[in-house]
Amino acid sequence: GEFEYEDMKQFAEENVKPACSLTNLKLCDAKKKKQIKNYRAMNSMRLKSIMDNVRQQIQKVSDKFDRRIKVPQKELEEIRAELEELDKNKTKTLQELKSKSGLSLMQAVLKEM
Repeated sequence: GEFEYEDMKQFAEENVKPACSLTNLKLCDAKKKKQIKNYRAMNSMRLKSIMDNVRQQIQKVSDKFDRRIKVPQKELEEIRAELEELDKNKTKTLQELKSKSGLSLMQAVLKEM
């Protein structure tokens, strides 16, 4: 839905709070403060190296997921095509049965009785 300014303002006041950051260290717990201290003690090359390592790990996880999801996607497409064909055959067969059997005429005669 559409939000009015006052609604968004109220939501922000109630839910958006300052968070731990380099400029707001007093909001950080001891573990975060220690991490920041350790990162600041490193030279930029070391910090970039660690960041690259983490990014590579993230990419590996994403790639593994993406590879795994492609297989089911192909299978889903095959199943979808098979189901469409089955549905067409079902519809055709039911139409033939209904028209050849005279079911609608039988129903009409039954209603007359």
